[in-house]
Amino acid sequence: ADPDPARAAALASRHPGAAAAADPAALLRRDLAEAVHLCSPLPTHAPLAAAAVAAGLHVIVEKPLAATEAETRALL
Repeated sequence: ADPDPARAAALASRHPGAAAAADPAALLRRDLAEAVHLCSPLPTHAPLAAAAVAAGLHVIVEKPLAATEAETRALL
């Protein structure tokens, strides 16, 4: 997922079976994977990780996990 649809499509085209979307939540709804790796700006970590967990996925997040202690506790 990338906010730039062309960039998302270019990346996905290099990986057979990959899907591209401008909205990360759209990929979570597609039931495409068992895990996600979040490599996004820090303000997006907590909401994206929470959405992935709610979708039943394993989540790997670039550190820090979240911007605040409260967000971290909520995710854990």
